[in-house]
Amino acid sequence: MIRKIFGILLIALALTISGSASTFRSYTAEREIIVKIGNDPLIDVECLKNGSVVITNNMNVPVDFRVFCIPGTLCTGEEEFTLQPWDEKVVDFCLVYCVEAKWDGGGAKFKGCCIPHCHHHRRSCKG
Repeated sequence: MIRKIFGILLIALALTISGSASTFRSYTAEREIIVKIGNDPLIDVECLKNGSVVITNNMNVPVDFRVFCIPGTLCTGEEEFTLQPWDEKVVDFCLVYCVEAKWDGGGAKFKGCCIPHCHHHRRSCKG
């Protein structure tokens, strides 16, 4: 009796294993990514050759920006604006700059310099 039950279970197991074979043929997916080299790929700041700064909002939410020159440098100026997702703006007055960014639930503050071998980046963004 035990041999018959064991035999039936063995046959059922063999049929289950042989019937469940499958082949993984392909996989397709689409996804948007942003690849930037820098400190914050969600907010991209790029220096142009003329000394202007291009700020891009790579976030999915609107971001309020305040861009100003680092205190103690020769440049002066300040600009406030809001960028919608994936928008960008050129700021013309800064070679040595600070950027404050604020969005719903967060914010960031960083500094940069569009002059090669710039030592002003060691100064703080107060102001």
